[in-house]
Amino acid sequence: MKKDKSTVVITNVQYSKKDMPDGNIKLAVNGHIDNEYYETVIEISSVIMNDPESLKNVLENSLLDSREKTSKLRAKE
Repeated sequence: MKKDKSTVVITNVQYSKKDMPDGNIKLAVNGHIDNEYYETVIEISSVIMNDPESLKNVLENSLLDSREKTSKLRAKE
C-alpha cells in the first residue's frame, strides 16, 4: 500500500500531547483515512510542533503509517 496523500481523504485529525523529559513531545494521534479510523503514538521534536505545515505533514504521515501496519496485520489473519 502506497503512502500517497493525493489519492486518500484524511479527515478529523486530532492529537493530545505530552512533554517528555528529553525535550521531545509525545503525540497520541487519531483520525480518519477514507472514513476508517486509525490511531498511533509518535514522538517528535518541539521544532516540528512550532511549524504548523510540518506538524500537519507529520500527523498525516503517521496516520498513513498506521493504516499500512493495520493492513499488514489484517492480511496475516
